[in-house]
Amino acid sequence: MMAVHFYMDVHSRSSKVSIGACVRDLELIAKASEPSGWINKVEYLPL
Repeated sequence: MMAVHFYMDVHSRSSKVSIGACVRDLELIAKASEPSGWINKVEYLPL
């Protein structure tokens, strides 16, 4: 199995956001993008 590396910093905007919602967003990001597109990027979840 090939290793997948992420180079982004992820933050949640609210303490009311569930961990499950953030995990779903991270899964979507992982499946729909290339790791090189996330170098030096900050993303706030949920999307």
